[in-house]
Amino acid sequence: MRKNRTGFIAAMLTLMLVCLPVLSAGAGERTAEGMAETAVLTVRYYVSGAEGKMAAEPYRAEMLLGSCYRVESPELEVFTLTDPGQKFIEGSLEEDTEVSVYYSDSREPAEYTVEYIGRDESSEKVLARDTFRAAAGDTVNAPERSFENYEKEAGQDMTLSVSADGKAVKKVYYSRNSRR
Repeated sequence: MRKNRTGFIAAMLTLMLVCLPVLSAGAGERTAEGMAETAVLTVRYYVSGAEGKMAAEPYRAEMLLGSCYRVESPELEVFTLTDPGQKFIEGSLEEDTEVSVYYSDSREPAEYTVEYIGRDESSEKVLARDTFRAAAGDTVNAPERSFENYEKEAGQDMTLSVSADGKAVKKVYYSRNSRR
């Protein structure tokens, strides 16, 4: 976490130093109401292929229109920039602007298994066994399945921590319906 703050502070200092001449030059420009015209720059840091999952907190700054900006993308422990050209996000702020930066998960994928166990009064049997892949160290949710004559038992924790050795197993229990 300290590394993220250091990168953010460095990005802010860089932005201020690069844009100082533009900010001071534009300080005299005002709207009819006497307020300086501003726009918002937002940089969002996403994990590639993980639909909306954020890799880091967004960067947000309100600046005078025409201001230049240069924001350094944070270095993150388990992620690498998908496009190294996004190490610095820079430009001139002419309107509210949103930029998306994508990171790839640099952790090795590992297998994990979900076993669906059917129980009746005297025995247990494996109804199905599915193998999936996810980044080692991730916590995943085991998908629910339906089985004829079985009902998933309530109150089960459906999460599983994926181990690097590929031996993580989640058992999901189903009770046999007595109705036929």
